[in-house]
Amino acid sequence: MGRSNTAINIGAPSVSRVGSGVNADKIEQLIQQMKSLHGGHKALFSVIDYGDGAVSALRQILYERDVSGIFEARVRAVKALAAIGARDVLLEFLGAPHKVDDPVSRLGEEAVVNAAARVLIGWRSREFYEQLKRIAQQQLLPGIIQALADFRDNDAIPILVAALGEDFSRSVAEDGLAKLGASARQALAAAAASRQPLPEWESPSSLRRRRSALRLLLKIGVNSKDWPNLRPLIQDSDPTLAFFACNLSLASSDTSDRAEIIRRLITLLKSADWVLGRDIEDCLVRYFPDAQEFVDEALRDGIQPPSKEGDHRLVRVLHRVKARVAASR
Repeated sequence: MGRSNTAINIGAPSVSRVGSGVNADKIEQLIQQMKSLHGGHKALFSVIDYGDGAVSALRQILYERDVSGIFEARVRAVKALAAIGARDVLLEFLGAPHKVDDPVSRLGEEAVVNAAARVLIGWRSREFYEQLKRIAQQQLLPGIIQALADFRDNDAIPILVAALGEDFSRSVAEDGLAKLGASARQALAAAAASRQPLPEWESPSSLRRRRSALRLLLKIGVNSKDWPNLRPLIQDSDPTLAFFACNLSLASSDTSDRAEIIRRLITLLKSADWVLGRDIEDCLVRYFPDAQEFVDEALRDGIQPPSKEGDHRLVRVLHRVKARVAASR
């Protein structure tokens, strides 16, 4: 059973690839089936068999924005065009305007743009790369970021770093930056140390970006030139970010800050949630030769008998740290 086809043509350019005669009639039947919520997927495979003859009709679907926000037929058109090899059509679509005011229609438009970018991943076209960058300057969509990251071009690092603050794009941006490795180190260090929009007031997306940047630096590592800008993060008001900074310091060969770092980790345990508390516990176990003196000090001085819930939690975790170390020997 098909759905009602209320669509807005958003300016599909004219094309020369057309079907003719009996083929044109059959293609039109398949196109209508592709627009159906039921059976549309099956029609997708059938229309691909018509090759270039189906491109004109598929392009028409690609540019038809449904006012209800339903986008499945347009995504099927993307897949069919990719299978036929009509990269020029998809590239042209990515270059078209995609600004949509209505929030429902905007979600559908973004889904189609993401799909078009993803099916072109692996195509090493400079024009494609420039289109991706242009779109990313306006919208950090996951498909765009994933395709951009696949180029592994240092020129895209600022865009990938910006995408770390976006929930839907973060994972693909992190993957791309991790593959760039040391080339991304300086930009990640700068991002981790920068509160936005103001040093005294930070937006949620800025905090997400800084956490992600530090998490990546734990994998990539930092050099002595970057650390002075990152060191103040040990005392950051965000416990997760402070933990990452502490972990980053402990992972380095520098031993000068060990006492301060361990004490900071122990303090963080008082306010940490369960997940962060477990991470801190694992860190103290990993670096127990450095931490033992301060763990014993914390258990001995001013903690027993515990007076607050945070103290109770701290005592439990520190005893568990010692028990885990003892069991591993």
